Amino acid sequence: MGNKLVFVSGAPFWFTPEGRFEAAEQSNGLFVERVLLRTERGLREIVNGKVVR
Repeated sequence: MGNKLVFVSGAPFWFTPEGRFEAAEQSNGLFVERVLLRTERGLREIVNGKVVR
């Protein structure tokens, strides 16, 4: 199951399979979903093809 886009009081959030709400970003009118990579050191975010954090 993937993230679902939900609106809370008019603000967009991603509802994750783990039950968390994360603020949704918009780029060129489209909502952008974050991509996370699970490593031995925890979750890392992928932005523009590069692993950050």
